[in-house]
Amino acid sequence: MSKRISGVIFDEANVGCRVHRSYADTSGTGLQLLQAGVPGKCIRILAGLLMSSGECAVYFASGAQGSKKSGTYPLIVNQGFNLNKDDDGHFQTNKGEGLYINHGSSTTLGVTFRFILTEVEDPI
Repeated sequence: MSKRISGVIFDEANVGCRVHRSYADTSGTGLQLLQAGVPGKCIRILAGLLMSSGECAVYFASGAQGSKKSGTYPLIVNQGFNLNKDDDGHFQTNKGEGLYINHGSSTTLGVTFRFILTEVEDPI
């Protein structure tokens, strides 16, 4: 289990990981890059918010090949969802891979999220 001390989350290996904040606006269909990968590190999502301008179904993925890392979330016009803060993480990418979002229709998405970079492979 992770613990938080002043902007740092300690992962399962007891390594202090800085909490990063990021956002992206995407449009179009298919995989869209949200956060570039870092060699030897996994991107672990701690919290997030997503809003859609139109009807679509989205999921989060690891890498350009689209390895699915979350469930599929169906959205309607001007709807979104919140991933509440979870210091253990909701999901994470594979080592060295970027975080992507896949959406099946040409709509605009706004995504804001918090994450850490960890060397620990997905514990789930």
